[in-house]
Amino acid sequence: MILILSTIIDNIISNFSALGDGYREVEEQWKFLTKTKNVDVVLIDMPLIDTRKGKSAYGPIIADTVLSMLEYVADDENSLRKMRQKKGIALAKERGIIFGRQEKTIPEFRKAYNMWRNKEISAQEAADMCGIHTATFYRRAQKMKK
Repeated sequence: MILILSTIIDNIISNFSALGDGYREVEEQWKFLTKTKNVDVVLIDMPLIDTRKGKSAYGPIIADTVLSMLEYVADDENSLRKMRQKKGIALAKERGIIFGRQEKTIPEFRKAYNMWRNKEISAQEAADMCGIHTATFYRRAQKMKK
């Protein structure tokens, strides 16, 4: 059996990083496929990744080495990308950019909140009055306290 890894082919695997999320996971999957299951792996976009025995006696060794190097570089790039993303988010927050969905405005919330706080109605009744879930009412009530 030959497993073809390519960005061109659908319904197989889009690229070798699809084998796992990080270097260790991809390496484990690679060893499982090539050593345990004896599957030949061919990466169309990268001819050096070809473990078919008939191609060369050194084919599987070269493929393992190249894969290890590529996975290390990809893992390192992933770490750098996450670090840049974290910095970008921090800079955006400094500029006052708010992330996430805006809260839905509920015109009758203040009235329901005051009635609930004065113990005129229960939290469930206040939530029903606003058309929201009780947990949402409690979360917004906490914000109102502040």
